[in-house]
Amino acid sequence: MRRSRARQLSQYARFLERFLGRCDLADAYYRRALAADPDDADIRGQYAVFLETALHDYDAAEEQYLAALALAPNHPTLLGDYADFLEQSRGDWDAAERYYRRALEADPLHVNNLTNYATFLAEVRQEYDRAEALYQRALEVAPLHRNALFKYAIFLTDVKEAYSDAADLYRVALSAYPGNAAIMANLAGALFLAGRTGAAREMLRFALAHPALQRPSADAAECRFYQVVYGDPPERIPALGALRRLLDAGVRSPGFRLEPHVSAAWAGRHPWAAWLGPLAAVLTAGADIGVLDGWDAWAAARSDPIH
Repeated sequence: MRRSRARQLSQYARFLERFLGRCDLADAYYRRALAADPDDADIRGQYAVFLETALHDYDAAEEQYLAALALAPNHPTLLGDYADFLEQSRGDWDAAERYYRRALEADPLHVNNLTNYATFLAEVRQEYDRAEALYQRALEVAPLHRNALFKYAIFLTDVKEAYSDAADLYRVALSAYPGNAAIMANLAGALFLAGRTGAAREMLRFALAHPALQRPSADAAECRFYQVVYGDPPERIPALGALRRLLDAGVRSPGFRLEPHVSAAWAGRHPWAAWLGPLAAVLTAGADIGVLDGWDAWAAARSDPIH
């Protein structure tokens, strides 16, 4: 009875965070859940993820991760989540790898752990063959797993430059998760890089009309960037205006690789090619938006507030 009550409280905390954005109330309900059952390792693990990703209280998050693992030292999800924390929030790569390995020893078929360790190997260790083997194993276990499909497609795009293969994988992902904004945006980009321009433009039009991309987001900004690069001349100024409004509203996509699209613009003799690199840097690399001040088209782009 005590555990059932605690889990109801933690489920409501997740609802408050994910659907209402009420992190203050979510924190209070997680605390109530743990007061009701301090020995529930799953709730402690969920609270740790919340503290890390929602509140960015990394010391408190680590305390909860370690408390959860003290209760359940061979719990594969807890081990994998703590490995991800050590990688992403602490930058302790050696410790992260130890915990990824422990997680897979506990459950060799845990799809999220296979995928996240593969991404670690690709992005941190540059061990691409090992990474690809893990991505493929994850998809053998769960062929329609969203995280595995998405991360492997990014790997195919960014590391192997296998753009058609990546696009095909994104299509599988989109059929399984229709309306996912990130998948639609990345699919359009992969199709452009694969030279499948007609399909790419069709996907881009579909994405930009979809309700999921009507809100200011990194995915919407990515699609507008593609429209600026690959759109017909009459589309470019309106697309640049839409992208400017997103950037002025603070939308960014840190770490996303737009360099291949900038190179495609140079190869296609795009009239704005010299400015697309700086524009990409503002969107993805933290460059100051003032680097675009000398660009006439940027000045002409509308900067109405987003409604």
